[in-house]
Parts: sequence; C-alpha cells; structure tokens
Amino acid sequence: MSPRSVVAAVTLFCLALAAPAQAGERGLDLRGLVVGAPTTTEDVSRALGVRCGVGYRNAQVCNGQVSFGPVSADVNAVISPTGALRRIALTFSSSSFEDMEDGLQKKFGKPDEAQDSQVQNRFGARFDQRIVVWRGAGGALMTLTQRAGTFDKSSLLFDGPEDRAHLRSIQESVSVKPSDL
Repeated sequence: MSPRSVVAAVTLFCLALAAPAQAGERGLDLRGLVVGAPTTTEDVSRALGVRCGVGYRNAQVCNGQVSFGPVSADVNAVISPTGALRRIALTFSSSSFEDMEDGLQKKFGKPDEAQDSQVQNRFGARFDQRIVVWRGAGGALMTLTQRAGTFDKSSLLFDGPEDRAHLRSIQESVSVKPSDL
C-alpha cells in the first residue's frame, strides 16, 4: 500500500468518526444526560444546575432555569422510580428558536424530520411554526418546537419510549370512556 493510500484511508477513517451517526443510531444527550440511561438527581443537578425532589408516583423531578449559551430556559427533568432518565423538557423564548436549532444541528447533525407550517391564535393572527426532530438510539427523540402552546414560547423535548408510554397510560386513565357515559 502506497503512503498516499495510507493517508487517504486514515483521512476517511477520521472523517467517519467525526461525522454524526445515521438516523436512529446517533447518541443524543444534553450535557451528558442520556434518556433511558441510569441517572441520579446528583447527575441532573450537576449537569443542569437545578433542584430535584420526589414527584408523581415516586419519580424524581428536577426543575429550574438553565442557560445554553445565550438561550435561557425553564427545565423539567424526570427520573423514573427505577433510576432511568425519562425526560428533559425545556421551555424558552421563541426569539431564541433559531439559536437553539443551530446549536442542535452543530452537535447532532441534520435533523431526521423538519416540518414547516403556520399556526393561528384566537384572534386570527398567523405565525410560522417549525418542528424539528432528531432520532437517537433506543427510540430516543429530541423534538424542537418553535411555537409551544403560545406564540412566544418554544420547547425542546428530549424523551424516550418509557416516557411516551407513561404519558399514554396517564392519558388513558383520565380519558372519558364509553362506559363512563
């Protein structure tokens, strides 16, 4: 093998290591926290600078404010009773949406899904809406939403299959069933 071939092979190998993983294979994390991984309240407090306490059905809940560069966000993180990180939810000003999307793309690469549309408020005013999704290993999703509930709030939801199943079970338990009528 010529020296030029060796250099080319090493270069390709290094580029492959530096490139973001393919959809569904990439490791998603926020400050080292990984959904579905064993996590303690101390891990979350150290990474996000928030306080934790006991929440619904013995889950550990961590709330507070955190900054990601220029973006200040309210955070809600949930650790399941089994000790796995279930969810990290951030809410922040929609004026910071582009900064957050740019930062996530630099860290995780091109999103797996991007949907652009418009939303309308009760007064008929229309606003651009963008929803961007990165898929990770083990069914983890990172969903960035430009208009989250109100036109001036954006959100980032980092969750996994356990959290989605948990929320479905809660919804089913409080839904009106035909037998209730």
